[in-house]
Amino acid sequence: MVNYIYNPLGYIEYAVVPYVLWQQLQEYMPEEVKKQICSPTLPFDPNQYRGILKDLGGDIDNELKNLRDEWNRTTW
Repeated sequence: MVNYIYNPLGYIEYAVVPYVLWQQLQEYMPEEVKKQICSPTLPFDPNQYRGILKDLGGDIDNELKNLRDEWNRTTW
């Protein structure tokens, strides 16, 4: 299943494709496209990103509240 992310105006900005589907799609991509977007990557290591936001002075409690408010909308 492909999921879509919409901008504030209601237009699709991104498509989120499951990794299994992405692997299948790569089989049909021309080689020049594969070279541009399918470069080999290292395994993801979340420890490399630990603490990168700590110096931004963000208010985590306020950010979490804002995230919850975005998902609790009752009007469209």
